[in-house]
Amino acid sequence: MLRIARLATTCLTSASVVALAVVIANTRAVADEDVLHTHYDGVTNDLLTAGLGRTGLGLATPPGFADPLHPTAEELRRLAIYNNYRALVDPTPGGDLETRMGWSRLSLYIDAAASFWREWVINYDVTHQQTLGEGANQTRRRLYNDLRQWYSRNYQALLESARRTHQRITHSPGRWIAGSLAVMGLLIILMNLRPIIRALANRRLRAHPDRAPRESAALWYDQMLRRLARRGWRKSPGQTPHDFVEAIREPVLQKKVATFTRAYESARFGQSVDDARALPELFEEITAGER
Repeated sequence: MLRIARLATTCLTSASVVALAVVIANTRAVADEDVLHTHYDGVTNDLLTAGLGRTGLGLATPPGFADPLHPTAEELRRLAIYNNYRALVDPTPGGDLETRMGWSRLSLYIDAAASFWREWVINYDVTHQQTLGEGANQTRRRLYNDLRQWYSRNYQALLESARRTHQRITHSPGRWIAGSLAVMGLLIILMNLRPIIRALANRRLRAHPDRAPRESAALWYDQMLRRLARRGWRKSPGQTPHDFVEAIREPVLQKKVATFTRAYESARFGQSVDDARALPELFEEITAGER
């Protein structure tokens, strides 16, 4: 009895599965019959312009219907694309899109800048902060990954180059030390090139005061002030050359500085070549007592 019950259950289950399969197959067949399939070849009919193209969109006459009383779905779609496109853009030859030049084109950039200002300055909030933060993190991660990839690709080449350099330095250390010192010296000269050029030019002017009496007199006077400052006689910014002479309490030194100051003023403000030539000798007289 139990065996007969099991056999009946198996038969009923198999019949149910077969019936369910038949129902599903019929349902799929009906569904396939209800679905519309449209093929777009990209030439006579496309997704963007419905086959009108730029020329058709630029025509003043909209696309018509073969049967105005019974238009097809494709004809209605073509007309909708035509109207919607022309509502956003003027595609005619004299339209604004083709003639934006000069100030008209500049106004587009001004509008874009104003939109950017409103979006990222006036309306700046937590959402914008998160957007900027995510963008910065993505950029940082991308740069980091690019650097890691570059390093991975060039690791062996860099390692081999380092080994060759180490071997060269080991075999000829003297030449590499001399080369390193030469490079360091060149870098130091380049870093101080402007002061060096200025010092050479000033030295040439002091050696030939007759070429530029005014500039040479200023250089000699500054050098004289530096030498006197070492001896304790410093000229304040508010003192004139004559006030500085009066402030010196050593009679002999005061007389020498006074003579130097008169020659300096004559060369500096009077362009006297003879007084400019006399400044080096007068300077030597002032500094003679230091030796």
